[in-house]
Amino acid sequence: MRREPATPESEVLEPRECWKLLQGSSIGRLGVWVEDHPEVFPVTFRVDHRTVVLRSGDGTKLRAALGGMPVAFEADGMVPASRMAWSVMVKGSASEVTVTDEFLDNVGLMLFPWEPGKKDHFVRIVATAITGRRFTLERQLSWWNELDRVTRTGADWPAAVVDEANAKNPRLTQGTPASVQGPPAAQPGQEPQGEDSST
Repeated sequence: MRREPATPESEVLEPRECWKLLQGSSIGRLGVWVEDHPEVFPVTFRVDHRTVVLRSGDGTKLRAALGGMPVAFEADGMVPASRMAWSVMVKGSASEVTVTDEFLDNVGLMLFPWEPGKKDHFVRIVATAITGRRFTLERQLSWWNELDRVTRTGADWPAAVVDEANAKNPRLTQGTPASVQGPPAAQPGQEPQGEDSST
């Protein structure tokens, strides 16, 4: 009987913790409604008094964000040493910021766009809801299952990882096509067999 790995429970974050995590990040995704469909744009952002501020040039993203429809914003991150990851979602409304010297000094000048060009619009998202969770990243070897044994025993996995997983569960390679397993090892005195031995 196969023992399925336990699914770790995620930690639901309080709003205060969500804002704290966002303050330590600078890259997120903005979800907006464009005509008759949703679109998502990567953005750089800053947190300002429990609002999300981002910078944009003219275009689809800006028009959609300021079009009067609700918007969504998401950011996430991880700490490799502890294998902890988090995700925060902000839902709310967006409006253009009136740029003042105080705003530029405190927020605007810290927003660095990814691409060159004129990006002189600042958009503020006022949250109507903010949710988040934190969870432990699962180790890769626990992802293995019967359905994807073919793709995960191929050359895209490091040999040491494949050998370790095969030793723990020999069923992973049972029935694996020869095209995935590779050609048989050459015997002493024989030429290695490749995909085309006619040359």
